[in-house]
Amino acid sequence: TSSNFSSNQAQHDGGVLFLSDATSKSKWTSTRDVFLNNVAVKGSGGAITSVGVQVTLSEKTTCDNNAALNGGGGCIMWDSLGKTAGSPLWDRVRPALDIGVVGSTNVAAFGNSLATLPTKISMQAGRASMPTASTKDGSFHANNLPSVSLIDWYGTEVKGGGEGAVAGVLESTAMVQITTFAPAHIDLLRGRDTESFVLRSGLAQFSELSLRGAPDSGPFLLHFAAELNLPSGNEKRTL
Repeated sequence: TSSNFSSNQAQHDGGVLFLSDATSKSKWTSTRDVFLNNVAVKGSGGAITSVGVQVTLSEKTTCDNNAALNGGGGCIMWDSLGKTAGSPLWDRVRPALDIGVVGSTNVAAFGNSLATLPTKISMQAGRASMPTASTKDGSFHANNLPSVSLIDWYGTEVKGGGEGAVAGVLESTAMVQITTFAPAHIDLLRGRDTESFVLRSGLAQFSELSLRGAPDSGPFLLHFAAELNLPSGNEKRTL
């Protein structure tokens, strides 16, 4: 209460605080505190990283001008430890923030104010057109390859800052393997159907994937699947 946390630095997560509870039942409250100019150098949560702990910033607490340039959440990086995007743990653990406590000058590689670990997979945002395979050899056009992003609970694309190896809670994201499959067309896919998610670019790009089908036989519905190792131990999240 009424404390000033300014100009602190952490090499990994949480420039000021790192909170963790594998049961997702704990709570932590800040009242009239100041979180200013704090930095998570290689990790996430410029001011606070909270894993399985509900953070409350209330009664004129200020969280501003904090940075996580290689990770997520300039003010707070948090995660519910829910095994799916639809887990009720998300509503239980989501930060409780009074209006105006999180300022506009926090900055991060993704989620300048708030961010979470990935919750789902999405086709690359901003794509002008869907990838189309040639009927000649089944290959995709080099300028429009199938590629997917990982998305956090807020709908933000997860990516690193590109300034060296990421550290902390995002490390498991850098090891995600994404697999594509076509449930209704077992013999459709050829080539490499599993690719690594590249945190620096925020993409998994399927550059060696091709399709085998009769001319004009599409479109075909491709699915993408992956699992994320959660920071609570041996648990995994289905994306």
